[in-house]
Amino acid sequence: MTTFAYLPQNKGNAHMIAMASAAALFLSPPAFAQSQFGTADEAKAMLSRAVAAVKADKAKALNMFNKGKGGFLDRDLYPFCMNASDGKFVALNGPNASQLLGRDIRTLKDSNGKTFGLAQFAAAQKPEGQLTEVKYLVPNSGAHTTPLLKASFTTRVGDLVCGVGYRTFAGAAAFHLGRLAATTGEWSEAERHLVAALRLHTAWRARPWVALTQRALAAVLDARGRPTDRDWIGGLRAEAGWAVAHLGLRAE
Repeated sequence: MTTFAYLPQNKGNAHMIAMASAAALFLSPPAFAQSQFGTADEAKAMLSRAVAAVKADKAKALNMFNKGKGGFLDRDLYPFCMNASDGKFVALNGPNASQLLGRDIRTLKDSNGKTFGLAQFAAAQKPEGQLTEVKYLVPNSGAHTTPLLKASFTTRVGDLVCGVGYRTFAGAAAFHLGRLAATTGEWSEAERHLVAALRLHTAWRARPWVALTQRALAAVLDARGRPTDRDWIGGLRAEAGWAVAHLGLRAE
């Protein structure tokens, strides 16, 4: 079953019928992030396993990394390795792997022009086992064009530098503005921001954040107390509940 962001069709109109039915549940941003995207701790853990694999059998490890085998492809987490001598990628299983293999990581720039690849490669100058953490912006693969913030851990392993990146996305700014407005009882302002956040999260295909925003918006509408919002509230909570049940999210 597929859910869709439950948005009003227009300002004073009837709302879409929810695609699922479930009780309203309280959800936390960390629970969502851990469900759909890898965390910093999970990235570190994968990098530790990748380092161990390279030390055990370098050729076999690089082959696994390139193919995403052996548990080295988990949601958006995957190892990448480059030569410590020239910075050229020798292992990568990301979305642009075919374009990046053989390319010098030091030439890579993010959406703001930051040479994040050079910062990642700095791990080659440090002792083995020491982590280098770098944050940078990457193009959004969803329908929305806003870049996403990403981070990576890199470390030297023999004649290689290997790393694992992870998303640091914490939801659209409109989501946090909406929740802030709700704390002071500015219901119309909260609704405006949360509806905007719901549209963004839907465009980004960030399903956990869609559900979290639906829950927050339902709470705002409920607190405002308009009888005309009842169907909308029910639909929002039903879809958020469906996400909890079917995406493996934690209810609180």
